[in-house]
Amino acid sequence: MYVSLSIQNHTFGVMIRSIMITLFTVMIRPRMITLYRVMIRSIMITLLAVMI
Repeated sequence: MYVSLSIQNHTFGVMIRSIMITLFTVMIRPRMITLYRVMIRSIMITLLAVMI
C-alpha cells in the first residue's frame, strides 16, 4: 500500500512539474500554441496512465 501511494505521489509530482513547465512556456512564448497543445496532450496521457 505504501509503495502504490509513493508511486501515485511521484506521478502527481511529475504532473505538477509538466503543468508548471507549460505555464512557464506560455508566459515566455504566448504564440507557441502548438507546443502548448503538445504539453496538454502529454498531461492527458499522464492522467490516463494514473487511471490505469
